[in-house]
Amino acid sequence: MTTAPTASELLTVRTLTDGGQKAADVAHEVAEFLSGAKKTLDLAQYDFHLAPETAAIAGGAIKEAAARGVAVRMIYDVGHRNPIPVPPPPEPDAELIASLGVPHRPIAGIPDLMHHKYVVRDGETVWTGSANWTDDSWSRQENVIAVVESPKATMSIGSIKC
Repeated sequence: MTTAPTASELLTVRTLTDGGQKAADVAHEVAEFLSGAKKTLDLAQYDFHLAPETAAIAGGAIKEAAARGVAVRMIYDVGHRNPIPVPPPPEPDAELIASLGVPHRPIAGIPDLMHHKYVVRDGETVWTGSANWTDDSWSRQENVIAVVESPKATMSIGSIKC
């Protein structure tokens, strides 16, 4: 008789601290998560702006997934420069995103904010939390990353077309 996994077996939480880890280390964790995809990766990122080293790691994992036949889709916020005190508008690297070679679409941050930060892998596992995909978020800010496994559930970005 098999028992159902416990919540602690389905949920992993990591707290990032200011200066407590290197951005490249988090990028490697992202790459490891992405490399586990067999069928799909659906990414929604409020801000996706990485330095060359971390872009090569995380972006490389996205490219590698697409190259091995994983269906990858990505949406990201494109805020505006009008005075909005909090939160500051994202500065997604559209050139980096386009270089990944996967379907992608910007979501206008007007009038609402697309503040998501998640990846759904194969419709079963989610990488999410408060961290944007930026070097500062991964190395200089207090953030939480949670990985939730739900093999019996089906998750996706939904009807958003990239």
